[in-house]
Amino acid sequence: MKKNYDKQMEDFLRDCNVLFEAVKAVPQKPPHWAKEGEAYGTHYYIRLGKLKEGHKWEYCDFSNDAYFTKVIGFDFWNSIHAKREMQEKGKSDKPSAYDVLAGVYNPIESFEDFCLQFGMDEDSRKAEKIYSQVVELNEKLENIFTAEDLERLQEIQ
Repeated sequence: MKKNYDKQMEDFLRDCNVLFEAVKAVPQKPPHWAKEGEAYGTHYYIRLGKLKEGHKWEYCDFSNDAYFTKVIGFDFWNSIHAKREMQEKGKSDKPSAYDVLAGVYNPIESFEDFCLQFGMDEDSRKAEKIYSQVVELNEKLENIFTAEDLERLQEIQ
């Protein structure tokens, strides 16, 4: 079933003329929400680039900024489960575009709604920090995709 989602995401990115890249971060660092000594997934840096008119999706990569009108980047940690499962199989746990984008856009009206939706304490500085990062990422995604694109993105789940 996941392969179908991967194909849907690839078609979506192609239709939006957006290129996706996941690069393993060096050095690896834990996510800010991880407790000291706690295991976490592999850290990747994600880039999305909106291609200029006339550039073909198949022939572009991130080596040339001239291909893009906009590029955004953000940190992403693959799940611990994916990391362990792929290590056992001797494969890379590099996330697909679907793995990253299927749940990353989360339009939330307010901090209070965010806390309610994710079961966080409104008096928590950690919750405030996570909320701020969600808002920042949403703004980045809104800079690459149209409102219609983001609605379509949320349907690929």
